[in-house]
Amino acid sequence: MKDLSLEMASLRDIDEIMVFMSRHWREGHVYSWSRPLLMKDFKCFADPERLNIGLARATDREILGVFCFMLYNQRDVPDLAGSMWKITEASQKAYPMLGIQLRDFVIKQVRHRFFATPGPGIQTQAIYKVLRLQWHQMKQFFLINPDLTHYQLIRRPESPVLPAPDTARRVELRRVESPEQLEAFDFDAYDHIVPFKDEGYVGHRFFDYPFYEYDVYLVFRPNSDKAENLVVCRRATAKTDDGKSIASAYRIVDFYGEEALLPEIISCLYQIMKQQGDEFLDFVCHGFDESLLMQAGMTCVDFESDDMVIPNLFEPLVRKNTPVYCIADRTNLRFRQCKADGDQDRPNGL
Repeated sequence: MKDLSLEMASLRDIDEIMVFMSRHWREGHVYSWSRPLLMKDFKCFADPERLNIGLARATDREILGVFCFMLYNQRDVPDLAGSMWKITEASQKAYPMLGIQLRDFVIKQVRHRFFATPGPGIQTQAIYKVLRLQWHQMKQFFLINPDLTHYQLIRRPESPVLPAPDTARRVELRRVESPEQLEAFDFDAYDHIVPFKDEGYVGHRFFDYPFYEYDVYLVFRPNSDKAENLVVCRRATAKTDDGKSIASAYRIVDFYGEEALLPEIISCLYQIMKQQGDEFLDFVCHGFDESLLMQAGMTCVDFESDDMVIPNLFEPLVRKNTPVYCIADRTNLRFRQCKADGDQDRPNGL
């Protein structure tokens, strides 16, 4: 590889990276045309002139590969999220190990405690096994809105939709309007759950997002000023191939804290989902207590069957059950993943 170089990207590389995304990942990919989102996701906090992207370059400086990553927190040794990882087809043939060498370069450059991310394609499973990473299929739990008579997103058996148990009165959800209000939640108390996401991560990730509006809630027990949990949701509107809106779902995309109050929290979100007229509430996740989710009345999608279809891809709508996978370092700590970890909860269409 004397004719190649591996390096960390800087701001001056951003135009080249966007062109690379369009040519070698997918034409129209959001990172190929949205500089604000690319900057939000990959600008380095510690060094504003640097991007959290590793590059493989040829001697003529052409980009042959990228490995993008995010930091879940701003500690000296943070937890790390993988993102886009791509080597050009020609380079892959000429240098079969280039992708792994680029990843290894970044992993060694960036001190971290733990690495995890959702979203790898099933075709990459063998690579991650070689890298000795855990591979999991995430689960998708859902509740259907019983107040509707016609559904445009889901497909279900012809049977009545039963209401979920009502336990919402046992907790109070308070909407967070600004990052400053996040101080009410003790993030540091949960650094035994990996990846550990801190107040700075939540403030940066879910406020002032270029495309989506997120609902961030603090969860309180009655007559208490101590926030027990923090939960993030998004009202997602499914679209046709030409961008026309079809219908919506309410999606739990991130969750912080212990899980004992999950049934009560889900009951509150279920009521919000019905008030908004969404077709369903769902939670794509790994590592959560399934018994608590079932207690809330949620059902787990069966990815081996199409009798009940709860879509996961909305832009454009793909009306089928679509699993999401996640990978992680092996660890003795408690490992959880949510839909918005890494770069997964972002626009896919033009």
